[in-house]
Amino acid sequence: MLLIKRKDRIDNEEQTQWERVQRAIDRMNHQVEDVLDYLRVTPIQKSVYLLSSMFKDSIERIKIPDFISINPPKNEIMVYCDPEKIEVVLVNLIMNAIQAMAGNSGSITISGFEDEEKNTVIEVTDTGPGIPTELIHKIFDPLFT
Repeated sequence: MLLIKRKDRIDNEEQTQWERVQRAIDRMNHQVEDVLDYLRVTPIQKSVYLLSSMFKDSIERIKIPDFISINPPKNEIMVYCDPEKIEVVLVNLIMNAIQAMAGNSGSITISGFEDEEKNTVIEVTDTGPGIPTELIHKIFDPLFT
């Protein structure tokens, strides 16, 4: 609380340091939440939600670097799902895309469509280098990034 009250009286260098501390705290919190999400078994709460709303909620959980542009879904698509679980997936995919771009500028695009069998497909694409062939078999391993 003291830090928050004092925030209006610090110089730019201190402000930058506090922002780094806050980002580190956010990263640690995200990692702990990931582990807890993996360990916790929670019931699925399905309903119909807009992909754009889940996307917006996911983006609010992430600090997006200035050099990365995020392209939201262009069409309004309804998804029958557990929105909290889909948001976790979207956050992880977006974070992985940001990490894969390794400080280079790029873009991440989220889209959704219905396939021939009437399944909803959510697609996350980025302009990063892609997943190395030797690691592709690990992408669904718990805590692999």
